[in-house]
Amino acid sequence: CSSLHTLNLYGTQVTDVSCLGSCSSLRTLHLSDTQVTDVSGLGSCSSLHTLHLNRTQVTDVSALGSCSSLHTLDLSFTNVTDVSSFLRSSLHTLNLSDTQVTDVSALGSCSSLHTLELRNTQVTDVS
Repeated sequence: CSSLHTLNLYGTQVTDVSCLGSCSSLRTLHLSDTQVTDVSGLGSCSSLHTLHLNRTQVTDVSALGSCSSLHTLDLSFTNVTDVSSFLRSSLHTLNLSDTQVTDVSALGSCSSLHTLELRNTQVTDVS
């Protein structure tokens, strides 16, 4: 899988993506509407640029904080509550709509963040 650049698993029954951590060239990964719950294996995807996890059962995305090339992350309609792992990330676009996130203060230090979507969340302070 060393030459794989894009993988679209949208709407499949896939549950385990730990093997994708060895895909060194993977840039775009669509896991929306899958059965995936654990993305810790993706933390070693150093080339990962775009990741769609919307409508999954993922709750912990802390491992993704080490994905230094990650620019676009869609976590909408997940049970994610903590985004502090992206404190010093290179994220440009982050979608947290319809999540359990209540505090986004950690994202204040993300100087590269251009788009932050917070629709239908319990966030009360965006300073």
